[in-house]
Parts: sequence; C-alpha cells; structure tokens
Amino acid sequence: LKMLVGISVLEGILLVQLQIALSL
Repeated sequence: LKMLVGISVLEGILLVQLQIALSL
C-alpha cells in the first residue's frame, strides 16, 4: 500500500512536469 501511494505521487509529479513542459 505504501509503495502504491509513492508510485501515485511520482506519477502525479511526472504529469505536472509534462504539463509545464507542454505549456512552455
């Protein structure tokens, strides 16, 4: 369960970085 939460957080960060890169 802890690993799943960590993975979801990492995926969220990656998605945010992608959106920022696309916005640039």
